[in-house]
Amino acid sequence: MALIEEVFRNRASRPVERAVNLLIVARNQPSTYNTSIGEEKNILTVAASDGVQMIKVIINYQSKFMKFKTGTTLSVRKCIRKTLDGEQTLIITSM
Repeated sequence: MALIEEVFRNRASRPVERAVNLLIVARNQPSTYNTSIGEEKNILTVAASDGVQMIKVIINYQSKFMKFKTGTTLSVRKCIRKTLDGEQTLIITSM
């Protein structure tokens, strides 16, 4: 398992190559946004930790929202790392 620090060594936005175990420490309520083609989508933002560092995680799949409960530990494999204005974020692409 990789640590968040290892995942973000290379700052480029790209898929994560190794699984990361994350403990969900805080969870927002799902929010709604409109895509560029006018579709309404839901997204969930949580704060997660690998035991060393905290990170923002964005989940785009409403069917997966219930897995991201505070206190739950998840192994995340298919996600994209992104650094924007110094903020590290993982975007879940599948589970």
